[in-house]
Amino acid sequence: MLEFVPNDKQSAFLESDDDVCMIAGGAGSGKSLVALINLLGLNDPDGPRYQKPYYRGLIYRKHYKDLRDLILKSKEIYKEVDPGAKFVGGNTLTWTFSSGAQIYFQHFERFDQAETFFQGQELSIIHCDEIGQYDSPDIMQYAMSRLRDSHGLRCYFRCSSNPSRYRWLRNYFNINDAGDSTYFVKEFALDDGTIVLKHFRYIQAKLSDNPHISKEYQAQLMMMSTDDCNALLYGNWAAYDVVEGQVFEHELKAMKEERRYCNVPFDP
Repeated sequence: MLEFVPNDKQSAFLESDDDVCMIAGGAGSGKSLVALINLLGLNDPDGPRYQKPYYRGLIYRKHYKDLRDLILKSKEIYKEVDPGAKFVGGNTLTWTFSSGAQIYFQHFERFDQAETFFQGQELSIIHCDEIGQYDSPDIMQYAMSRLRDSHGLRCYFRCSSNPSRYRWLRNYFNINDAGDSTYFVKEFALDDGTIVLKHFRYIQAKLSDNPHISKEYQAQLMMMSTDDCNALLYGNWAAYDVVEGQVFEHELKAMKEERRYCNVPFDP
């Protein structure tokens, strides 16, 4: 029997009514699990989305090998929620529920792969797992253009990530070095003069927020490099400190640690 008791950060993510919401931070905080739960649309005021025949949702990752872990986890959850649900593998990778509702699993390593899949799609929830693996927001922004529903369902973009090496994601959600949660609203002026408000939220979730993770796993993260430990254990978004387009990231860090370069005072 499936028993899921969300922690505070997971509850905040599931209850979010924001247009764009990301749960991110350290490893082991339960981000992927809550993503799969969220796709079921359990908190909808008119009833769970997976019980609506017209509901379509999507979760995607950059690499197929990582997508397999999500699929295995979904098989533990979705059959418990709906014993009549069926999963089709191969190139389709789709859950079809008893109602006819569908949740797609995809991987997009390149923009053209996403472009091919999204053409003609109508989706009301799109979730990108580990969005920080992408070096630009291109696929995310194109995915958002597919968020539409002709049956009145509110549309959302959701994502999860560890602190990313690519600065665009941090800038997008206005995240400081410590990775503190953020919330902001943007105004969009339409051609007819209408002002539309879009709400953005980032929820910091760290290992310490997950009571089900063992102390051994925390110690395991502490054995990693300083950068990885700061990012994956403490959710620090300045851990990697990578300049966009930087080629010699590791070489420069080694030079700094070995004190092979330093600041030289200006002498006029």
